[in-house]
Amino acid sequence: PEFAKLLYEVQIPEDSPIGSQVAIVSARDLDIGTNGEISYAFFQASEDIRKTFRLSAKSGELLLRQTLDFESIQTYTVNIQATDGGGLSGTCVVFVQVMDLNDNPPELTMSTLINQIPENLQDTLIAVFSVSDPDSGDNGRTVCSIQDDLPFFLKPS
Repeated sequence: PEFAKLLYEVQIPEDSPIGSQVAIVSARDLDIGTNGEISYAFFQASEDIRKTFRLSAKSGELLLRQTLDFESIQTYTVNIQATDGGGLSGTCVVFVQVMDLNDNPPELTMSTLINQIPENLQDTLIAVFSVSDPDSGDNGRTVCSIQDDLPFFLKPS
């Protein structure tokens, strides 16, 4: 059997539901009869690949078996083998890129906080904090602000 492509590259959002189609691989065999019948299977697949994806032996359809999380795994390399009725085989690779979504809230970490402030102090450090967001790119960018009518201001450091 020969695959239509040796490398299939696909992107899938991390919030794709279980059962979603990831890709369809296709191989053909010039033999006729049972020698030309093709079945698809994972080839040297890790336990993680087998837990995450399901492959239809008849159609070559690669489906999502469990939810994805970009923050845990960004890419998968899935090796697939097509075998004909005579025992001959060919392989291809499906490169799956998980697309990050803005699915994590920013995290604020307070490292310094002064609870009591004398009323006559000005320009005094009250708190030191950091903000982070595990999402990537623009999804991980944060903006800090406070109400305008408060007697405090934010100073980046």
